[in-house]
Amino acid sequence: MDLKISQIEVRIGFGMPEKIKIITPEYVELEYELAGLGSRLIAVALDTLIQSAILVVLNLIYLLILLDFFGSPDLGSSTGVALLAILVFMVTWGYYIFFDLLWNGQTPGKKALKLLVIRESGHPIDFQSSFIRNILRAVDYMFIGFVVMFVSKRAKRLGDFAARTVVVKERTEDLYESMWTPTQQSSQQVNTKNYSLLDDRALANIHRLSKGDYER
Repeated sequence: MDLKISQIEVRIGFGMPEKIKIITPEYVELEYELAGLGSRLIAVALDTLIQSAILVVLNLIYLLILLDFFGSPDLGSSTGVALLAILVFMVTWGYYIFFDLLWNGQTPGKKALKLLVIRESGHPIDFQSSFIRNILRAVDYMFIGFVVMFVSKRAKRLGDFAARTVVVKERTEDLYESMWTPTQQSSQQVNTKNYSLLDDRALANIHRLSKGDYER
């Protein structure tokens, strides 16, 4: 169960990207730049193209199977319609959930645009959040999602509000630099070369470390 998180929303001046800061229970401060509407639309377009290609291939395979077993593609049969409906549903909705869990909040489209879906707590997206977020795409696609994103401070669509998620730009920076201010760095005189670079996936999973891991 997630702990309560202290969150601060930072509004930058006009024309500048908006950022959010999240302080995790491990006292690691993470700053993310919110994903813009343009990049999110491009990511959705790329994912839609991939989904369409998958559907074309699967439909061809489906037709070939019907021809092989029945001699004709009897798409009008109840069994054929049911199988086709299941196929379309799995690709349409299962696509996003599958990649969310496989790549920690990134679909191929988001990965190409370096976007990332995270929970508002800063933790990686889980099955429940992904399911809620993506099942509401049907409503968001009816132009409602765009309107909500325009008026939302964090550019969130309905699915994001329901799942308590946010889309941000992927970041790769030194964990040391994200935890210490320049003054603290100089006073501590710590060699940052001893710290390895951690990306968003690593930072988001810090909560999984045990007490023994911290003491090492």
